[in-house]
Amino acid sequence: MKKKFGVERTIVFGSAARTRFKKFNDIDMIIVSDYLRKIGPYKNSILLYSNWKLDLPIDFICL
Repeated sequence: MKKKFGVERTIVFGSAARTRFKKFNDIDMIIVSDYLRKIGPYKNSILLYSNWKLDLPIDFICL
């Protein structure tokens, strides 16, 4: 996703970042990308979730 969406930085926060990650927790991730920021929140959410290939729940925040 870094090359595909021009991701400049990713930041994991929440329980996954604090080593309190449990089986049913999600991953909270901030994605910093000019490209995603320019296309808007609805389209960037669709792109990110449709390209997420791991079998783990995730919440994205784009900045």
